[in-house]
Amino acid sequence: MEKIYFIKDSFLPKLGETLIEMLPTTRIAKGAKVAIKMHMGELGNLYYIRPPIVGKVVEVLKQSGLEPFVFDTPTLYRGARHTPSEHLETARKNGFTEETVGCPIVVSDDSQATETPYSIGTVAIPKVLTDADALVVLSHFKGHCDAGFGGAIKNLGMGCVDRETKRKMHTTLSQPVISDSCTLCGTCVETCAARALSLGEDRVVLNSDKCFGCGACGEVCPEGAIGPRVNNLRVLLAEAASAVLGHFDEGCLLFVNVLLDVTKFCDCMPSLMAKVVDDIGILVSTDPLAIDKCSLDMVNGKAGRDVFRELHRLDPEVQLRRAAELGLGSMGYQVVER
Repeated sequence: MEKIYFIKDSFLPKLGETLIEMLPTTRIAKGAKVAIKMHMGELGNLYYIRPPIVGKVVEVLKQSGLEPFVFDTPTLYRGARHTPSEHLETARKNGFTEETVGCPIVVSDDSQATETPYSIGTVAIPKVLTDADALVVLSHFKGHCDAGFGGAIKNLGMGCVDRETKRKMHTTLSQPVISDSCTLCGTCVETCAARALSLGEDRVVLNSDKCFGCGACGEVCPEGAIGPRVNNLRVLLAEAASAVLGHFDEGCLLFVNVLLDVTKFCDCMPSLMAKVVDDIGILVSTDPLAIDKCSLDMVNGKAGRDVFRELHRLDPEVQLRRAAELGLGSMGYQVVER
């Protein structure tokens, strides 16, 4: 059973102490190039991981003789992080520079293809990431309208792939197909957050330009008349995450989930900022599945309900179950308070 270290107060010093204790148990050798994968927030969003938390991770890695750099990829959508230069400028405005976090910040979409046997097919992963010796996945745990929630698995599966892989995960693989068993009840139309569905003459009609492939319509359809073209987006996230993790040796991975400012929507949303629970703390683990399961359980425990399932009307644990099938970790965990 995987240990999840839970830091519920004195966040920065205890995070540093926990990482110092964990690093010798890994296979990350001195001099290793360590990518710190994180989301530095969309322009206008105030609820993302705070730069001092990143700075503490960088500080510990450097003190341990490692060479860290903060890493992210450009976005599929045309916001303020669509290109590497726009992304770096947004990061600067949000407080992330080499001076503030203590290491270089790299944004790249220059990728190499990785073939998988899964439904996602080919996954293109940035070369700067595959060239790294080790990976620290630093994730702000929050809700997400496509995935139910965003944690370590989504940070890997969507944040560590190129724009073309992101595009097919949201469109050609996951967008719904409506069968002739549709009864025009309208349940899916009411559920669709993107307003991509409307009532046609004999069945529901999809506007593919608006759809981002969340799959909520298929889960609420009482007739089972809607399904993804290939697979659910949450399944695809786990499959892409598996492809990314396959580039790293066993023991060269660490995961940090920050359960502060837990919001309904992703850090990509510039204005829809509403916390769904009070702050919980920071979790650290070597298991991406266990840390996400623990994070979800803690948020639901704090809220007293299955909060993201209610908010987004989809099953947030689909990505966890697929990750378990792929052998990415364990659903079981033991919480160790720091």
